Amino acid sequence: MPLCERRSALLLGVLTDRDVAMFLTPDAKPSSVLAQEALHRDPVTCRPELDVSEATRAMESAQVRRILVVDGDGKPVGVIAHADLALRARQRKDLEREPPLIMGETARPSA
Repeated sequence: MPLCERRSALLLGVLTDRDVAMFLTPDAKPSSVLAQEALHRDPVTCRPELDVSEATRAMESAQVRRILVVDGDGKPVGVIAHADLALRARQRKDLEREPPLIMGETARPSA
């Protein structure tokens, strides 16, 4: 989930279920943790005009399942997810081989 600055709508970061799980300690209550504390402040982003294959490579490189799309001002305008890429591949014959690569490459745990 993208989190944005209230007035400017600029992207502050991303909060995922994994971020929350990694932040919480066994004795912490989820209600005692603020979103800004668990926020991933340097999310992978791309611009709307980025080619699908380049977005795929960015996701593979960062080992993420979603990439935020931001405009020239850094405001979120969308999200590209694995499911989006798989649907796109089904629609285009020249992308038939990409979904397994996408899923395999980004699903690897980071070292």
